[in-house]
Amino acid sequence: MAGLLDDGGIWERCFILLEHKEAMKRQSLEATWKIRPILYTQELEQIQLALSESLHTHKRITPRMYDDFEDVEISGIVTAIQTQSGD
Repeated sequence: MAGLLDDGGIWERCFILLEHKEAMKRQSLEATWKIRPILYTQELEQIQLALSESLHTHKRITPRMYDDFEDVEISGIVTAIQTQSGD
């Protein structure tokens, strides 16, 4: 019975329109979206300090980066810092 309801099973092939299948996938994906964290001044200063220290001392850092669906950790040594202007 499980084979009838599994991804690509008879039920899906016969009774679910392509548009409905895409909408179901999109809805499932949207349900896993994460809310962007709000960084306060002290946290931003700590991040800037860690980036600056890595730049000057060639120390490896592993920051946790925000992503819409999961946190991503990137490990490396900072070689350049580009700031964005608030214009």
